Amino acid sequence: DKASIVRLLLDDDRIDPNALDGRNRGPIHWAALIGNEEILKCLLRHKKLDIDPGPPDNAGPLHVAAAKGITVSVRLLLETGQININRTSSRGKTPLHYATEEGHDEVVQLLLAQKDI
Repeated sequence: DKASIVRLLLDDDRIDPNALDGRNRGPIHWAALIGNEEILKCLLRHKKLDIDPGPPDNAGPLHVAAAKGITVSVRLLLETGQININRTSSRGKTPLHYATEEGHDEVVQLLLAQKDI
């Protein structure tokens, strides 16, 4: 299964779990976007993972999950307590902006329940 492959790759010290692609997205972005809970948990447990990678003005993994309404990803990312919920994208938007604009009410409620918002 896919999670087993991810675990195998993460066990290899030559693999950088924070490598960014041409869109400044890393594995954590793609796992959050896909919404595969097992893969996302594998990444979040990795000791070298930067949970909010990329340039500070770029959309982070919470942005992409919120914009697509991937509730499981939003919940897991928030549970780490390490994600900047108020980070703004290059468009000046927070994850809450994206979730609201796209009508993802469950994600909006998860975000509004955070004390740091």
